[in-house]
Amino acid sequence: FNAMLLRLYFDGNDEIAWHTDGRTFLGDTPTIASLSLGATATFQMRRMLDVWPPTDGSKSCEECIDKTVPQKDFVVRDGDLLVMRSVTQ
Repeated sequence: FNAMLLRLYFDGNDEIAWHTDGRTFLGDTPTIASLSLGATATFQMRRMLDVWPPTDGSKSCEECIDKTVPQKDFVVRDGDLLVMRSVTQ
């Protein structure tokens, strides 16, 4: 993995703001692992047209979303490992 994220869900309502992991320090096709701990929650992904938040502050989040591709929702439980790689980044 290029990076690993530990996500602790206290009650299933916890969240991380929409973002992309498209920073250059992760490499061209990073592999990122997300280990979920605690309560069952929904991990949501959607296709982005550009890196969010933009490094120069030029676009809003809404301008970066590809609305032609449906959002993907994954139910994650305590101990689940979600691996994001290649084009998911």
